[in-house]
Amino acid sequence: MPEVSPEATVKPSGYMRLPLRLRRLIADALALGAFSCAWVAVFSASDIAGLWLRRPALLGLALVLIVNWLAWRRLPRHLGRITRQGLFVSGAGLGLLCMTFHLAGGVNTLAGLAGLLACMALRNSYDDPDLAAEAALRAARSGDLRGPVTVIRDNIENLALSLVVVVLVWHFCLEAFRIPTGSMLPTLYGDPVWGDRVLVDKFIYEFRDPERWEPTVFRYPLRRTDPYVKRIIGMPGEQVLIAQGDIYLRRHPGAEVELLQKTPAAREVLWYPVTGPVTEKGQFLKWFAREGEADFDSGAIKLGKGAVVTFPKGDDGKPGDVRDHDPSGEGFSPEIGYNRRVVGDLRTRGAIAFTDRFWAEITLVRDTESYVLRLSSPAEDHYRYVDVALTHRSTAPGTMETGLDLGDMKRVDIPGGSTSRKTLSFDLSLADGQLSVTLWGNQSLWGSPESWTRAVRVGSPMLDLLRAQPKDRPLSEVAQALTEPTPRRGRVSFSGGALSDAESGHSPQLIVHGIERDVYYLGRILDTEVGGKTEQRELPFGFNLGPDEYLVLGDNSPGSKDSRFWTAIDLVTQDGTLFTGGVDDEGQIIASLLNSFDAGEQLVFKDAASGRTAPCSALRSLTRVARFSHKERGSQMPTDAEILKNTLEGLKRAAQKQNLTRLHFITEGGGVVYVPVDEIREIRVRAVAGVKRELFVGKPFAVFLWPHRMKLIQ
Repeated sequence: MPEVSPEATVKPSGYMRLPLRLRRLIADALALGAFSCAWVAVFSASDIAGLWLRRPALLGLALVLIVNWLAWRRLPRHLGRITRQGLFVSGAGLGLLCMTFHLAGGVNTLAGLAGLLACMALRNSYDDPDLAAEAALRAARSGDLRGPVTVIRDNIENLALSLVVVVLVWHFCLEAFRIPTGSMLPTLYGDPVWGDRVLVDKFIYEFRDPERWEPTVFRYPLRRTDPYVKRIIGMPGEQVLIAQGDIYLRRHPGAEVELLQKTPAAREVLWYPVTGPVTEKGQFLKWFAREGEADFDSGAIKLGKGAVVTFPKGDDGKPGDVRDHDPSGEGFSPEIGYNRRVVGDLRTRGAIAFTDRFWAEITLVRDTESYVLRLSSPAEDHYRYVDVALTHRSTAPGTMETGLDLGDMKRVDIPGGSTSRKTLSFDLSLADGQLSVTLWGNQSLWGSPESWTRAVRVGSPMLDLLRAQPKDRPLSEVAQALTEPTPRRGRVSFSGGALSDAESGHSPQLIVHGIERDVYYLGRILDTEVGGKTEQRELPFGFNLGPDEYLVLGDNSPGSKDSRFWTAIDLVTQDGTLFTGGVDDEGQIIASLLNSFDAGEQLVFKDAASGRTAPCSALRSLTRVARFSHKERGSQMPTDAEILKNTLEGLKRAAQKQNLTRLHFITEGGGVVYVPVDEIREIRVRAVAGVKRELFVGKPFAVFLWPHRMKLIQ
C-alpha cells in the first residue's frame, strides 16, 4: 500500500464524526433492541393466517443480528471485508422483508426497522484502516473531481435515512389507497369508472376512535389483506336495523329506538340529484305529470287555475314515484339493480315568482303521509309579506290534517317595493324523520338575502312500528319478524294560483332548481322463485354490534359489498381444526365448487306457485342460511341442517369429480391453506357485519381525481 500524504487524508463526515466509543454504544443498544423486538414478534399473534414466511424471516433476522454483532464488534480484524459487508447486506435485507409484514401486526414492522438501523450502526462501529487508506488514496488521485458514483457513495447514509423516513411515514402516518369498486359512488369513484386514489391519515386513530358518518379505510374482516373504504354507521354496543332505506338503532339494550340522523356534512354529501334545474319545456313535459292550467314558459312553470304539477311522471302519464336511481350516472348496474325501490326521503329546491296576490303549495309525499308547505299573500299587505303554513296530511283511516309548528316563520318579509317582481326561494326536505324548510326573500338593501329556517321532527311509520316492540327484544330478532307497511310512495307536487277577487290576477311562476333523494340503504335481498321466475324481495337487516365492533356501509348501497352481505364459512376438520374465510370471496376456490351443478344437484326446493321442484346451488343456499331464517326463506325450503349436510356432500362430490384431494382455501387473515377434502367434518356459515376496532387503517381525507385534480372528502 503506497504512503498517503497528510494533505490527502479524508476527514469523516456525518454520523462518522461521532467518537468511536459513542458509535459503539449506539450500535450495541440498537442491536439489543432489535434482537428483543424480533423475538417478541416471533411469539406475537399474526393478523394474517397462513403467512408461513413471517416467523422464519424474524428468526433469521435475530440470528443475523447476532452474527453481525460478532463480525463488527468482536471479530472485525479476523474477517474479510467481503464477509463483513455480506453480513450487513443480509441483515438489512431481512429487516426490510420483516417491515413488509405490517398487515400482520405493527411489531413486525418495528422489528424490521430496528434490525435495519442496528445493522447500519454496527457497520459504522468499526473504522476499517484499509478502507480509510483507500479513501485517502482516491482523494489524493482525484483531487477536487468527484464523479456521480463518488457522490452517491458518500451520501449513502443520507439515502438510507430518507428511506427510513419514507417507510415510517408510509406505515404510521399517510398512505395512498386505490378504490377498487364503485361502492362509494358518487362520493368516491372507483372501478369500473375511474379508480380514484384516496390519501389516508393513518395517525388519527391513534388519538381517537372512529366516528359515525365519517368515511374510513379498514381491512376486510374475511380477508384482512384487502383494504376497503366505507362510511361508519353503527357504533360499538348498538343494535342497528335497516328498513325502508333508513337506519334505526338502539344505542344500548333497553333504550328507545331512534331514527338515525346524518351529520350536516354527511347530509349534504348524501343528497343524490334526481333532476337538476328545469330550464326547457321539453324537460317539463318529460318529467312532470300535469293537471289543470299548468304550462311552461321562459324557464318557469306557470301555475294557473287548478294547476297541479307532480314529479316524477310515470310511464302512463300519471304521477309516479322517485326510485333509487344510479347515483353515478355512469350506468353501473350491479346484480341487485337500481330503480326498484321507492324513496320517500326527498328534497326540492326552487323559487316562487309573483307580481300579485297568490297562493302556492309544495308537497312532499312519503307513503301514506304528505307534508305541505303553503305560501300565500296576506290580504292586508300582499306587497311586503308572505304567510307560511306547514301541515301534515295522512290517508290513513281516522287521521286529520294537523298543523306543524313554524315558530316565527308564520309570516316572512319580502323586501323589494310594491311594483317590482318579487321572488321567494324555498328549500323543502324530508329525510331521517326530519322535515326542514328554508325560505329566502329578495335581495335586501345590503345585498344579502333574508333567510328563515325551521326543522320539525316528524318520525316515520316504521319508527312507530319499532317503538311498539318490547324494549328488551333485540333489533336483530325484530328484523326477522317485521312486516314493512305498504304501499310505498315518494313524489313531489306543486300547485298554486292567483288570489285576486275575480281570479284573473297574474298566476305565480314556479322555478325548479332541483329535486334530490336521500341515500337508500338496502336491507337483505332475498331472491325467490315465483311462477318459475326469480324475484327479489327486500327484508329488514338487523344486527347487534359487539363492544368493539362498527357497522360500515357504502354510499352506493346497491353496488356495495358491505356489512349487509359478508358471509363467513367455517371448515371444521376431523381433529377439530377450524379454518375461517369468506364464502363470497372472488378468489375462494371453494365458492366456485359450491356454485357448480355437481355440488348443488341435491339441494332442491318447491316452487309454491307451480308446485315443481327447482335446483338451487349450494353457494346460494349457504348465503341464505347465513342471512335469512327458515321462515323467511319459506316453509318449502330445506332446513339449515339439511342444507349444511347436503352442501358438504356436494362439495366432496364436486372435488372428486375434478380430482381434487385438497382445497385451496383463503383464510380470514389473507393467507392460503390446503385443507384435505376427506378431513372436512363440518361446514358452518354465519353473517359477519361488524368491523373490529383493530382492523381500521385510517381516515381518508383527500381523493386524487382523474386526471390531475384533488378534493377533500366529507
